[in-house]
Amino acid sequence: MTPHVTQNNGVTKTGKTRTSAIDGRTTRHQGYGMSQSRRAMIECIFG
Repeated sequence: MTPHVTQNNGVTKTGKTRTSAIDGRTTRHQGYGMSQSRRAMIECIFG
């Protein structure tokens, strides 16, 4: 089962790039991308 979470690769206040616990083993699957697009649509509804 693939978790329905996003990667946290943002930049911190100090300018360092975060390293996400969700790596390429999860994000390489086609279902992960589909899940993220659906998640974005649902989050848009709830603000």
